[in-house]
Amino acid sequence: MNQRRSLLLGLAILCSSAATQAANLILDLGNGTTVPYLISTARDVSIAPGTGNITLRLVQSAGTAGDGWCPTGSGGPNPPVITSFIVSPGSVNVGGTVSATWSTTNATSCSTTASVLAGTVSNWPATVGTSSSGLSMVLPTAGSYAFRLQCEGPGGTSAVSTSTVTVTDPGDPNCNGVNPVPGTTRMVSFTNTNALRTDGNTEWPAGTVLAADNYSPVWGPAFPSRSGTGAIPLLNGQYAAMAFNTGTSTGSSTPWGGTNFGGLNWTQPQNNGGGTATVAISECQGDFSQRLPDPVKCFAQGNTGSMGFIIGTTGNRCPLALNKTYYLNIGFFNLQGQQTCGANNMCHFFGQPN
Repeated sequence: MNQRRSLLLGLAILCSSAATQAANLILDLGNGTTVPYLISTARDVSIAPGTGNITLRLVQSAGTAGDGWCPTGSGGPNPPVITSFIVSPGSVNVGGTVSATWSTTNATSCSTTASVLAGTVSNWPATVGTSSSGLSMVLPTAGSYAFRLQCEGPGGTSAVSTSTVTVTDPGDPNCNGVNPVPGTTRMVSFTNTNALRTDGNTEWPAGTVLAADNYSPVWGPAFPSRSGTGAIPLLNGQYAAMAFNTGTSTGSSTPWGGTNFGGLNWTQPQNNGGGTATVAISECQGDFSQRLPDPVKCFAQGNTGSMGFIIGTTGNRCPLALNKTYYLNIGFFNLQGQQTCGANNMCHFFGQPN
């Protein structure tokens, strides 16, 4: 409240007329308007004999907008608050169901656009109501789901409230005894760089930390969308195993318009130095054994290349079952664990689904 000048002016008037026991403290708002504030010198104001010090006791503990003490616009509606927000349970298996509940005060609308989800959640829309007693959601892909809620109202915008759920893949019994290439380790995340289409991801700003244990964070859309590009930097001895779910779409409802197949192409980034990628699709993470789901069609090698897949049927591409979780496994080593990046300590896999 920028009223210091006005208060001093009012006190000066009070002091100059103390002998006549002034009845009002005059506030000058500086715009040609003055506001008289009724006082009683016996109760509200006292003048110390000798020193002339003036003590002013405020009658009100707070003002209201436009009353002279508070400038117009400094008051107003209270800001919106998210009083509770929880998505439970906090951990489920792939395909499990969770329930979101929340409540707010002083809010008129809420947004979920700040959410960071490992897979597509069809019934978690961009905008939701200001409260819910239980919104049921199915989580299709393994990984971390950070559900975020932010609300708006006449009083402004609330802070973001976050509730996190971890979705795990209990594993496929066919993966018993399937192990990564000896001497290699799985990369679970990396920081995106800013050299797009060379060693960065076109969908994400520089400095973004991307989860490499799921397909969606790297390529942007969920599998099997035909859009998005992604570059994965793999250190010597690292591999990426990105989980994806094939979903239930068949025929004309697939992204390829009447067919059940698609593919993944990869090219040679400028700084790889001839590194050869080993790529496999399998029910098992880190599986480069050419064993699942097809020993030939789901395995490829090359500094550039492609891998085709077909969903829900058989054909001349890597066969994938409907509504099943697989892993896209990528590394720059041969099956004996020998690095294929030459003298480089890091190679980049730059791919695009089609």
